[in-house]
Order: sequence, then structure tokens, then C-alpha cells
Amino acid sequence: MNAPKRDIAVSLRALHPQKFLLWVYIISTTMIFAGLSSAVLVSMADAIGNGNWRFFSLPHTFWVSTLIVLLSSVTLQYGYLSARRNEISAVKWALVLTAVLGTAFLFIQFLGFRSLFEMGIALVDNNFINAAGKQVKSNSAAFLYIIVGMHGLHLLGALGAVLVMVFQALRLRIGKDNLLGLELTLIFWHALGFLWLYLFIFLSVIYS
Repeated sequence: MNAPKRDIAVSLRALHPQKFLLWVYIISTTMIFAGLSSAVLVSMADAIGNGNWRFFSLPHTFWVSTLIVLLSSVTLQYGYLSARRNEISAVKWALVLTAVLGTAFLFIQFLGFRSLFEMGIALVDNNFINAAGKQVKSNSAAFLYIIVGMHGLHLLGALGAVLVMVFQALRLRIGKDNLLGLELTLIFWHALGFLWLYLFIFLSVIYS
């Protein structure tokens, strides 16, 4: 009966301290976004009852950015597998491509915000005609700006880690015997990619 608990304890002791801290950070970040998601649902229920929840479709740029961040996970995974095989040239190209894709993701997210603003959907004080034909003020889009912006800040930090890995690869400091930094970056990048996929689906559903 105590074997599973013993196995978990052994696994935790075997986990590298930096990996353990990273997973604590990832779990904490996920809980923050889960809390924000719950807050959106509660606010949405109240706003719909008052007739001031504004429905709209997310700009197509967010679809493009989703494909880009998923592709960047593929390129970084390829770089990690190449490092395990000691294929340093492939590692360099994979990391550079991941950095380019990560930069493109952030830029396209910015374009998405600009498209929202051009649609008249700002951070606060959005006037629109509701289903009852009344002009009302809605701050429903504020959640979208906050959630997407917070994710963007986290990904900016992960992009910094990728750029550090690019520098390390150029100095030949990444290989099958030196994988910890790249593995930590890979875990963080994948976590943010899957988090964005969830957020994109969630936001698309509640606003459309």
C-alpha cells in the first residue's frame, strides 16, 4: 500500500533541483491562469444578465500566432533531439528558427491587439449596442487583454532563455553531455505553448 508513495518520494529526490523549481513555477503559473479563467466566467455570467457582455470574433491573427507557437515547439524539440545526438549544427539552426518563430508570435499577437482596437474593442470603456437595442458600456474585453498580455510576458521570458541557448550553441556549450539548460528551456517553452492553445480555445469560445 505504501509503495506508490515511496516511488513518488524517490522520483522527487531524483529530480534535478532546477527542474523541480521550474515545475513549481509552471504549476503556479497555470493556477494563475486557471483563476483568471474562472474570473472571466463569473464576470461573463453577471454581464450577460445585465446585457453588457460584448461578443466578438477574435482576429485571424490569433489563429496564425497559434500555428506559429505550435511550430516553434516542434523546432525546439528537434533541436533538443539533435543535441542528444550531438548534431551541433542542427541544434544551432533549430534554436535560431525557434527564436525567430517566438519573435514572430509576439509580433503577431501585437497585430491582434491592434486589430481589436481598430474594431472598437479597447481595454476599457467599449460602447456597443446590445441585444435589447440599448447602447451600453462594456469592459468584457479587458480580460482578453490581460490574459493574452500576461501570457505574452511569460513567453518573452522564455524567448530570452532560447536566445541564451542560441549563444551557448554558438559557443559549442550544448551537446549530449550538457543538456540541462536546453531541457529546462524546452519544458518551459512547451508548457507555454500548450497554455496558449488552451487560452486561445477558451477565449474563442467565450467571446464568440
